[in-house]
Amino acid sequence: MEKLTATDFRKVLDAIEILGNDLDYSTFPERVVDAIQTVVDVDLISYNEVDPTDGTSRFVLRPDIAGMAPESTEYAALARRYAHHPIVAQGISRTADATLAAFVDRLRLLGMVGNCCGEAELRLNLGLTVAHSRTRMVGIAINRSVRDFDDRDAACLEALKPHIVSAYRHARRTAETTRLEPATDLSTPAPPLTRRESEVLYWVSMGKTNQEVGTILGARPLTVKKHLEHIYDKLGVPNRTAAARMSQQLRPA
Repeated sequence: MEKLTATDFRKVLDAIEILGNDLDYSTFPERVVDAIQTVVDVDLISYNEVDPTDGTSRFVLRPDIAGMAPESTEYAALARRYAHHPIVAQGISRTADATLAAFVDRLRLLGMVGNCCGEAELRLNLGLTVAHSRTRMVGIAINRSVRDFDDRDAACLEALKPHIVSAYRHARRTAETTRLEPATDLSTPAPPLTRRESEVLYWVSMGKTNQEVGTILGARPLTVKKHLEHIYDKLGVPNRTAAARMSQQLRPA
C-alpha cells in the first residue's frame, strides 16, 4: 500500500466521522458518497444497491444528471464526458423503470461487474464492493474524466473501505431492529412539532433524503438535519426510520 501522509489520514478520519454521525440505513447512500468525496476527488460517483431476490434497488448518482436541466452547461459537460457510461445513459434517457438485467448488462459492457457487483477487491478507476451476497449487492463506482486515480487515491480508499463495510452492516442491523420493535406507545402525546418540523417529517416519511427535503423546502441539508434532531427529541425516537414510522401512525386516514 502507498504510504499515506498525515493529510491523507486526516481525510480518512473526516470520512469516518461522516459515516458515524447519526447514521441510519435510509441515509447511508448519501453518507458514503460524502465520505468518499472527502478522501478523493471524483468527477462522477454512484452508489448502487440491489436485492437480487426481488430486483428492488437504491441508487445515488452525484452529480445527478437526471435532476439537471438539459439546457444547462453542467448537463452538457457531463453528458459529453460520460455519454457511454451505463448509469449516466440511464439518467439521460430518463427511463427509471429499467430492469435489473439491463442495468447489469450495461455495467458488463464497461467491465465493471467484477468491481461493482462481484466478489472483487478495490480496483483503480472503477470502485469498490461494499456487500455481495444472495440477498444484497452493493457497489460504489467512481470516475474521473481527465486523470486516472493514482496509488495514493487507491490507498486512501482501501483505508476507508472497512469502515464503509462496517457502517453499512451496522445501518442494516439497526434498520432491522427498528422494524421489529413494537409500535410506539401513543397514549402520551408527543410535544407539538413546528410547522417546518412537520413538513420535514412528512417528506422524510415519504422516503426523501435530507438533500431532497432541502430542495423541496428551500433549505440547506444541514438545516434539515437540525430539524430532524429536534424531531427525534420531541418524538423520543433514535433515528429517521422510527420518526417516519411514528409519522405514519399519527397521520390521519
